Amino acid sequence: MMQTGKVWLAGAGPGSVELLTVKAWKLIKAGDCIVYDRLVGNEILSMIPADTELINVGKSSGHHAIPQTEINQILIREAKLGKKVIRLKGGDPFVWKGRRRDRGLVPGRDPLRSGAGSIFLRRGSGL
Repeated sequence: MMQTGKVWLAGAGPGSVELLTVKAWKLIKAGDCIVYDRLVGNEILSMIPADTELINVGKSSGHHAIPQTEINQILIREAKLGKKVIRLKGGDPFVWKGRRRDRGLVPGRDPLRSGAGSIFLRRGSGL
């Protein structure tokens, strides 16, 4: 009997491998299939193990090469095949969309939320 896979949503941060969260990096290394958008940096993509299946959905803000409903179908299809599927998005997928952080959701490091940017945000910028 085939085991059902699982899907994780992970943020790739601003593009540098050094700014990935530890959990996101562990998921990337362990994933069987990575579904990524065009904002994931080439540095990160080049570090993905060679035997990992990569699916480029080409999504960027305001331009959706593949509709979200089709991306969802890809995620479900791959998980039903028993794969560990990572939906890897550029930046932190929770910053602007107001999504709830939950199990299986791994935020990225957003430049506005780290370092000096966090001081700006705490002083009432409204972001």
